[in-house]
Amino acid sequence: MLTPKGVGVAVIQVGTTHVSLAAFGAPGVGDATPVLAAALRTGATTIVIPPGRWRVVTWGALPPIRGRTLLGQPGAVVEAVNILPAAGGLAWSDLTFRGVTFTNPRTPRRAANFAWFAGDMAGLTFEDCAIVDGTTSFLNGTRGPVTFRRCRFTQTANPPATLNMSIGNVHGPFTVTACVFDFRPHSPAGVLVQVYGPPAPGPVTITGNTFLGGRWGGVIDGAIDIEPHGVTGGPVTVVGNRITNGSLYLAGVATAVVAGNIITFTEAVYQGHAAPLVGYTSATPKPRAGALTVIGNTVVMGPGTLAAPIPLVSFHGGGAVDSLTLAANTFVWQATSPEPVTLGWWDPSVTPGWGTLTLQQNRWHVTSALPAGSTLGLVTVGAPAGALDTLVLVDNTYTGPPLAGWHLRPRAGLPRGRIGGLRLAGNTAPPGTGPVVVAAPDVVARVAALGPNPGWGPPTGLPPAAPLWPWVVGAGLAAAGAGYAAWRIATRTP
Repeated sequence: MLTPKGVGVAVIQVGTTHVSLAAFGAPGVGDATPVLAAALRTGATTIVIPPGRWRVVTWGALPPIRGRTLLGQPGAVVEAVNILPAAGGLAWSDLTFRGVTFTNPRTPRRAANFAWFAGDMAGLTFEDCAIVDGTTSFLNGTRGPVTFRRCRFTQTANPPATLNMSIGNVHGPFTVTACVFDFRPHSPAGVLVQVYGPPAPGPVTITGNTFLGGRWGGVIDGAIDIEPHGVTGGPVTVVGNRITNGSLYLAGVATAVVAGNIITFTEAVYQGHAAPLVGYTSATPKPRAGALTVIGNTVVMGPGTLAAPIPLVSFHGGGAVDSLTLAANTFVWQATSPEPVTLGWWDPSVTPGWGTLTLQQNRWHVTSALPAGSTLGLVTVGAPAGALDTLVLVDNTYTGPPLAGWHLRPRAGLPRGRIGGLRLAGNTAPPGTGPVVVAAPDVVARVAALGPNPGWGPPTGLPPAAPLWPWVVGAGLAAAGAGYAAWRIATRTP
């Protein structure tokens, strides 16, 4: 066992509040595992890591510790050589890492399912830290609470295999705030921040972070991936993040709010990749989600030519919801496509299906020419009757070249589904835009409310008893707006 050195430092006594690694060794000299272990055994509450590279050969050999702070001085780097299996871990708890730079050796690279922090660890806080080449995972499957605050993640070389994630799968409260994930040179095929696996008590808070991907043709498959194998006990909040060339996935949570985020895809990177904002894309069923609210976000598909059409927003596949609300979002499309584009896609194709889908006060803006047949949105109903209880399309605005319309239809090859109730009013578009098209007479069971939709063509395929308002196109826009206002007052529509 190492004992404190007496060269240039005071001898450290067990139980002191601060101890420096310099008391036990020097950076850049051999294996720092026994140096760090000796400092931890002193019982000091704060371990100071001096400038230099401290190479920990056997990360898993460090002793159990609790209630400590590891404080990195400017220039302090901890390099781990042998990190932990994701299913393992050390008996560490209630630890704070502040100002520490963590790095993995460039060679040899680790395969998937290894992590620096995993298993039985709990109560970890990282503040003002830097994680360089922390693949395949930096933190995976610990117990909460876990907090990352003002940390910076960078990737300087491609990982050897699909990157599971950088951080996530926390079994308990999980907070990531004001961090930067800069994976531009070498974007991973996996995700950066993830809530996945068994149910987590929550809450999960991901706020004010910056995700950068896609320089030189790469894309972050999932900048943020929320899809637990069970409904989370606490709310999920994803607010005020900036995502460049990466997707935001959301499925299987009890309550989630996604607000004030900016998601941008640029020309070089979105070829053949998923939509920027995704409900779920796998055929694997997820637990039924509760109330998902997506409000005040901006989603931009940058200029360039798509290899294949992809939507700006897509909620479909293996996850049903009690209510999904998209309100006051701005969707901007600047790309061109050789094939018709559907700007939004919702597919309640899982029994027992969805509750209410609300699209209200969103703005869709297209600046490029789109092929004939392009549509603003598609609701594909593929489950038995009642797959979607209520569809609300109210007060949305589309600007750009005329489109073929909104399409509501059964999914090809599946039993014909049914929309229990439809509210359709106040949506505006340039004159000549196509109608809301219902592809089969039994798709919509009941029209709960129908008002003017200036610029759109008359709806088709609705039940015959629907209370149709006169459809106004072109010169009648102002009259339609006044009529719609009167209708809202009369029906007390908010």
